[in-house]
Amino acid sequence: MTPRFEYRVWAPDLTEQAGRLATLCTPLGVRASEETYLLTPRTDLNIKIRTGTIDIKQLVKTQQGFELWKPVVKEAFPLSPSSAAEVMTYLDGTRSSPLGEEPMGVDDFLILAETAGAATATVSKRRRGYLYEDCILEFAEVTINGLDVHT
Repeated sequence: MTPRFEYRVWAPDLTEQAGRLATLCTPLGVRASEETYLLTPRTDLNIKIRTGTIDIKQLVKTQQGFELWKPVVKEAFPLSPSSAAEVMTYLDGTRSSPLGEEPMGVDDFLILAETAGAATATVSKRRRGYLYEDCILEFAEVTINGLDVHT
């Protein structure tokens, strides 16, 4: 898993900027996703579940407004007991031993995470990708717990 730089702008309406991307760049297609973000004050990691996979990344540094993110975990559900324990360590900050003997599905994991104090945010994304001078750009329409925003 390779670290990558990201730069994001968030606003209620970036339709004008999206039009410029469509005019100046080569389109790469549209992707839609439903995601669940896990939020806790005990960590600044980005933890989400998308398409049956838990994805955790860590902010390494910020340089000239760009954020360098390093993937930490990317694993499909069901999680093994030891993997579920590892992810819980990221959520609650305490080391735990393997959780049970059976693999853990998404629903059981979310219950466990909420019991440990994590909040969830439901996020829907519709992302349009573009290519400009070998750089991938993206415009996304995002809905976070019912609130619409662009990035």
